[in-house]
Amino acid sequence: MSTRFRNTLAVFVLTGSLALAGCGSDSKEAKETSTPGTSTSQQAQGETTSAAPDAKTSAAQGTTVPDGYKEVTAPTAKITFAVPQDWENLGELSDSQLEELASNVDQSVDQIKTLLAQLDLFVMAQAPDEAGITPNLNVAKQTVPTSVVPDQKTVESLLQKQNATLDSYETVETANGQGVRSAYTLTQAGKTIKGVMLILPNAQKAFTVIYVSGSTAEEVKGFADVVVQTAH
Repeated sequence: MSTRFRNTLAVFVLTGSLALAGCGSDSKEAKETSTPGTSTSQQAQGETTSAAPDAKTSAAQGTTVPDGYKEVTAPTAKITFAVPQDWENLGELSDSQLEELASNVDQSVDQIKTLLAQLDLFVMAQAPDEAGITPNLNVAKQTVPTSVVPDQKTVESLLQKQNATLDSYETVETANGQGVRSAYTLTQAGKTIKGVMLILPNAQKAFTVIYVSGSTAEEVKGFADVVVQTAH
């Protein structure tokens, strides 16, 4: 448990700060570059889109929950999507679990609660992988009231402010409309973390910021693909 939480919190602090930085761009460039089906650096790298697991349960019109996944909802950001069935909600930990988490990362329970209060949802796997990193996902509470899809320059600038490197950028289609999927790499606490930043519209057409983190680009992209395909 201590290893899981120690690594998860390290990722949490970075992605939480980045999520709150905002993502909107009203520039003409954003309108011109963010068109349906556009892929820039990802196409250049020759990456392929991973297929989601077989769908089983209907989630909403136009979306389905894959086998082995469950729906979760970010209540303030007002967006719902699927995550692996065994992932747990950090915000639902008991007081005793929060105390253990705090002791493992040398912080107080109040500090942990303050960090959690900045996010609308934080879910994670039950154990770290072989690299010692626990796959996880978080959603910022703040939404961005704009109809303009953030362009690659905007996304890259946000990542650079957090010492993360943009690996790929592409627009994606969800049940709520068009959004952005951007893969990135960062180094923290001596570990290389792979992540995907999703900027997706919610049911009210405001953008929400979702981060998926893990140790391999392929694994993280698989989780992010399911979020995109099931978001509503």
